[in-house]
Amino acid sequence: ELSQFLHFANSHLTPPRGAENYDRLYKVRSILSAVLKNSQEAYYPGKNLAVDEGMIAFKGRLEFRQYMPAKPTKYGIKVWMLADSSNGYVLNYDVYLGSDGKKRIHGLGYDAVASMVKPYMNKNHHVYFDNFFSSPILLEHFHMQQTYACSTVRCKRKGMPECAKKKLTQAGELVQAQKGDLLFTKWHDKRDVAFLSSNVSPEEASRTVKRTVKGQQVEIVKPRVSDKYTANMGGVDRADQLRSFYYAGRQTRKWYKYLFWFAFNLATVNSFILEAIDKKKKRPQDEFRLDLGKRLIGEFSSRKRRVPVQNADISPLSAHNVIKITENKRGKKECELCRENGIKTPKGGKKETSYRCQQCGIALCKNPCFRDYHLRCDTPQ
Repeated sequence: ELSQFLHFANSHLTPPRGAENYDRLYKVRSILSAVLKNSQEAYYPGKNLAVDEGMIAFKGRLEFRQYMPAKPTKYGIKVWMLADSSNGYVLNYDVYLGSDGKKRIHGLGYDAVASMVKPYMNKNHHVYFDNFFSSPILLEHFHMQQTYACSTVRCKRKGMPECAKKKLTQAGELVQAQKGDLLFTKWHDKRDVAFLSSNVSPEEASRTVKRTVKGQQVEIVKPRVSDKYTANMGGVDRADQLRSFYYAGRQTRKWYKYLFWFAFNLATVNSFILEAIDKKKKRPQDEFRLDLGKRLIGEFSSRKRRVPVQNADISPLSAHNVIKITENKRGKKECELCRENGIKTPKGGKKETSYRCQQCGIALCKNPCFRDYHLRCDTPQ
């Protein structure tokens, strides 16, 4: 029931479509902005950052819902994310709202990565992303702003060297090309893999790895850029994994509530990572979430607590005390007040109780007969 009344903005004040200040995320913008601001202020990342896309599952009707057949979550809301490669802490995110009609000079991938990394430009960070975003012009512009990058790349992208078109056939075969500090590497493992990097030198030592080729174990050369990319690209995937373990949320028809639960779980996981960094000792995430939930609830409880007899009209210092019946084996007797009032059990039997008054010796139900009997009789002791 609580989810029904979950709102984050006044719907009557929503800017009309076509207005200058119209925002498709108006219903949840305040939450997304607050979580993002606090996440960036609470933590400054290490050297390596990763940019990737995530999906918030949603199959309802929505103008910016995306379909991505290659993803585990095929239908939903796409979110660009920037995370620390070392721990999965999400530093920046932005909901993709579909084509806005604006002309993109260098393409969607360029704009997405540039917007994510903007707060961390000119600080010598190393950024990792996949071939959806990558292009030579992007890495060149990053390098001009003291930001290094490493990515896989599609060989048909504009500005690629001639050797990018070459088809490699043998395991371990390698071609490289360099333009200034930008290095192109194409390597054949089980298939061709192409990399663009500005943080790897062609002189950096490669290593040999074992592969099975036609049923035989052979050693092939693996370039340094492949190891770097594999080691540092998983920041966003790590964040998604941590969020998926103990996901808090409810099914609903309202799309903006899915974005709220995304922000809530993201803030929870970021807090979990911060605690692990601060205490230098990691505890299970379920234990952290239970502790967090208890602290958020505080002393609030929706349960109506029954008032103990001694805190009612009869004072703890009263001469009458309620105690358990121990005189017989059954430990029960018929309630005196229920007998007088003709109160029976649903089956018509005697209304029995396990309690009696220590002073009067009369069997009485603990509540309300004990109180009512002594208020009526007011027997002095």
